[in-house]
Amino acid sequence: MYETRLQAGCVAFISPGAWLNSLTFAGMRTELRRAADQGLVIDLTPEGLQPPASTRISPGVSIPLCAAIFTRREGPRPATSAVVHHAVVDGSREEKLQRIQELPRLTH
Repeated sequence: MYETRLQAGCVAFISPGAWLNSLTFAGMRTELRRAADQGLVIDLTPEGLQPPASTRISPGVSIPLCAAIFTRREGPRPATSAVVHHAVVDGSREEKLQRIQELPRLTH
């Protein structure tokens, strides 16, 4: 998951939101919590499937999306699960982008 498994690192991605709740992705969620110290998951499409185009972060994408950031200070500590924060941004595309800018930053 991290380029080096023995030092600090950060993983960030935007993806379909299916991995947040689906049983199919339980292993992925577990590994993210094991590998990281903390995380932030942002629901970018609380409007659901095929939201109005004006609310889409990526205008051509009609499926629910999320953004995720996971960080680690040092080598992995698999016995300690990461603290994962969750945020939801709604409104127009511009309002969502503004709300993302206003979210608290991950700190160590």
